[in-house]
Amino acid sequence: MRLAKPAESVITYFKAMMDKNDACGFVSFKYGKELNEGRTEIRFEIRNCIYADIFKRLGCPELCDLIRLEEMRELARITKGTGISYDYELLGGGDANIVFSFTQDASK
Repeated sequence: MRLAKPAESVITYFKAMMDKNDACGFVSFKYGKELNEGRTEIRFEIRNCIYADIFKRLGCPELCDLIRLEEMRELARITKGTGISYDYELLGGGDANIVFSFTQDASK
């Protein structure tokens, strides 16, 4: 919250984390950005989570979404007070769709 553009800083951090995880082969993701009626919307589609695959192979498919649930908890913490709202759709099997939304004013 103390950064000049807290909303954009959160998105930059999250994208950098996803880029690194993708480069290491831990997940694959798609990223998109659009402006919609004065709001910026950032979309992430997270797929092919290595941790979910490990849990499946260990015979514990109920744990496949564990990393996504921890991610959701951390997003609640780091977005608090930044002006970002987000929709986190847990799809099962370690997959998720996330849409961040904020006004341009929130990014200043």
